[in-house]
Amino acid sequence: TNGKTGPTTCTVDFKEGYTVEMIASPSDGATITNPTSKMVGRVGQTTFGVTIKSGYQYTGVTCDHEASSSYDSTSNTITITNINQDNTCTLTVSESLPKVTLTVTNGTGGTTKTADTSTNATVQFMGINPNDDYTATNATVTCNNGASGSISGTTVTITGVSQDNTCTVVMMPKVTLTVTNGTGGGYKYVGSIGGSVTFSNVSTSGDYSFDGQSVSCDGGATGSLSGSTVTIRNVTTVTKCSLSAAFVQYYQVYFSGKHCGANESIVRVKKGGTAIFHNLTPATGYYIKDEYSVYCDNTTNYKYNASARTLSVYGVSREEITCNCIGTKS
Repeated sequence: TNGKTGPTTCTVDFKEGYTVEMIASPSDGATITNPTSKMVGRVGQTTFGVTIKSGYQYTGVTCDHEASSSYDSTSNTITITNINQDNTCTLTVSESLPKVTLTVTNGTGGTTKTADTSTNATVQFMGINPNDDYTATNATVTCNNGASGSISGTTVTITGVSQDNTCTVVMMPKVTLTVTNGTGGGYKYVGSIGGSVTFSNVSTSGDYSFDGQSVSCDGGATGSLSGSTVTIRNVTTVTKCSLSAAFVQYYQVYFSGKHCGANESIVRVKKGGTAIFHNLTPATGYYIKDEYSVYCDNTTNYKYNASARTLSVYGVSREEITCNCIGTKS
């Protein structure tokens, strides 16, 4: 009309829709958000919401007529594309296998492994080694989610794994004791973090003494000496301790009686100490008249005990002290 001409023929193209159905297998492992079946038109794709239940994990999606799929774990959706005919798609899930993450304190070899069964599984880690100055002997293995662990050689075994666990191996530190002017030092490994070790048969050499001396340690540990035993406490890391004996001056006091004798002819005593001569006995035909019959040169600080028959020399602070006994004839 109006002097215009138009096409003499028209074509109308009708494209039929396709049905896409989504099912979950196993059905108790996941659910499909309704609707589970959708009609798809010219766009050739559609999206389904899914919920994967606790204890299960996504395995994959298969469609029976070559449609493609993709899974978005963030939005929990599955998108089906390349739809050119009816399709039934199956979401497959499987039981989640628990993971064990092993960390090693004071050592090497930690990693993460997946158990081969979902309940009461056993997982082993090989090549677990202590750092220098640490030992795996008495090492502790602890887990945070019901599993338990042990170490033998360089292998850690985790048992009772039914859910994800983080386990920790703690190697035990070395404690070294150095004794200066004495014997009995060495090294030991503590049995537990924060625990203690003891060194027995610690002794001095020659004219040295531990009197007034103390045990010093690094790493926050503390040490003490009781008799011949050194105890190191609160060991949390590799620890070095030392104990030094101090030089002590000794003097010798002599007994040389003209008319009597004693059990000892020489008494060796620390500076400032007391020398004691026992069992003063007069020679045959003599007796000790009184305390004045026993005397010492180069000191006035001595005493004869007639009833005990002992001579004590106090505060010895020099050499050349000689004590005598002058007997009286019977």
